Amino acid sequence: MKSKFIGICICILIIIIMIIPVSGITLSEKVSQPFIARDTLYVGGSGPNNYTTIQSAIDDASAGDTIYVYNGIYYENVIVSKTLDLVGESRENVIVDGGGGGKVVYLTVDEVSITNFKIRNGEYGVYLSSSLNSIVNCESYSNTRYGIYFDSSSNNNIVNSDSHDNTDPSSPSSGMGFWLTDSSSYNTFTGCNAYNNSGMYGGITCVYSSSYNSFVDCTSYNNGGSLGGYGIRFDLSPHNSVMNSVFYGNIMNICIIQSSYTNVTSCISNNTNSIGIFVSHYSHYTTIMNCSSYNNREGILIRACSNSKVIDCIAYDNNEYGISIQGNWLGPANYNNIINCDSYNNTYGIYIFDSAGNNQIYHNNFNDNFYGIYILDSSDNNQIYHNNFIDNTHNGYDSCSNTWDDGYPSGGNYWSDYNGEDNDGDGIGDTPYHIHGGGNKDMYPFMNPYGWEEAEPDLNCSGILSWTDISPGDTVYGTITVENIGEPDSLLDWDIDSYPEWGNWSFDPDSGDDLLAGESIDINVEIIVPDEPKTTFTGDVVILNSENASDTCTIDVSLATPVSQEQGYQQILRFLQNHPNLFSVIRQILGLEFLVQILLFNFVYI
Repeated sequence: MKSKFIGICICILIIIIMIIPVSGITLSEKVSQPFIARDTLYVGGSGPNNYTTIQSAIDDASAGDTIYVYNGIYYENVIVSKTLDLVGESRENVIVDGGGGGKVVYLTVDEVSITNFKIRNGEYGVYLSSSLNSIVNCESYSNTRYGIYFDSSSNNNIVNSDSHDNTDPSSPSSGMGFWLTDSSSYNTFTGCNAYNNSGMYGGITCVYSSSYNSFVDCTSYNNGGSLGGYGIRFDLSPHNSVMNSVFYGNIMNICIIQSSYTNVTSCISNNTNSIGIFVSHYSHYTTIMNCSSYNNREGILIRACSNSKVIDCIAYDNNEYGISIQGNWLGPANYNNIINCDSYNNTYGIYIFDSAGNNQIYHNNFNDNFYGIYILDSSDNNQIYHNNFIDNTHNGYDSCSNTWDDGYPSGGNYWSDYNGEDNDGDGIGDTPYHIHGGGNKDMYPFMNPYGWEEAEPDLNCSGILSWTDISPGDTVYGTITVENIGEPDSLLDWDIDSYPEWGNWSFDPDSGDDLLAGESIDINVEIIVPDEPKTTFTGDVVILNSENASDTCTIDVSLATPVSQEQGYQQILRFLQNHPNLFSVIRQILGLEFLVQILLFNFVYI
């Protein structure tokens, strides 16, 4: 017996040994991994063994350590040559002062983080020649050349950090906020500010193939000096993006030069003596979307660029034009789109000039300008349609050759000074609208603003398709009501999109056109029930707005066939078999003959 027990234990042990590798548990891997101790070194403060300088702590630290710096002013130039976390006690009170020159904080290795520091009084505040770093809740200010400088430095994360008041009184070209150069790419700036930097480039600059950088929730203001200055400038650096950011009071707010595929989204640009948003020098395929440009000399300018778009923007209270497309000696401005914008209270609502052709201007509002639209100097083959020109001193001027409508019945534009009639009631004037400046005409002017917009239908359905105790093979009938609950004068086209696969279905009608708003129609539904007893069938009928695939409605379907007599006897028999003690009691109550009939029917004998 004892030997048998030992044998069983040995077998179990062998099984466990075999199972462990299969289950993926490899204890040796965990043991083989080295253990790295991460220490915290302290700078300043009154405790024992605290360092007096940040650099001395860095020199003694190991990769992965944290340098914690107490409040104070540290007069030194710091070189971070190890992967470390530098943490200040508080942003307001931990100051690194470079003494008037050099790089105050110089990052030479990857994956360094700096948090809660003020950095000042150097040639460069922070200089990054490495990548994958983070700068969080810091300030760099009062440096003579650059606040934070990225030299071939990529994939960094800059959060809630400011670069401001960088200036060199002896050199008006110096004094920039954030500067990214030489392929400094894929950096992310969130909640950062650049202001009061006096250099010729000013706040934020990406140059020389510094691409795929993003700036989100940032602010750049009051940058620039006697030689100019920008809130943000991209130069020879495509594929950058700016989102939810504000630019004001700079010599020029947003400037995009030779930097294609730039996206500026949901930004505000105001209060500059120059251009609010400037896209120029072959910055093709740039998109300006959902932006506001106001109280500037000029609002939004696309110059010598092609295939760019201005969408959902507002330009107002600018001294010259709200929006402009211009060519110049660099080349034409072709195939750009201005879509769904508002331009008002400017001298020109939109100004198209100097070989700006083949552009499309549609779904915009130009109102209360001196000129709603002004086109001149070989700017031909533009198409202008579905715009509102309302209460401008001069609604339109065109000395070139352009198209002012989209044909019939799509139509042209609405002009508030159009005096024609609409005798056929199609919403389009019976006579053309003449554009001043030449022989151009809007052949199909609308009688009302937004006359090109069709009233939207809205599909609604009701009905009950539910049946119980239906014999297999029978035919059942029901009704679905389809209604257009959309805008007045809208027309609804509908059809049956899907229905259950069981049974044989028919609908009368199965589609319809031009159902007027407020009207309804009944659909007669006929179903031949499947030949399957004791079954509940479910599903739904889906009806579709033929002009809008997202506008659907669903009617639930439920149909049940009854249990057969034979199946009922079988259920009783199973009950008796599962409860034999009840058999004698039920026999006394119902009689032996009834139970015998049940058993005989199912070929079971007592």
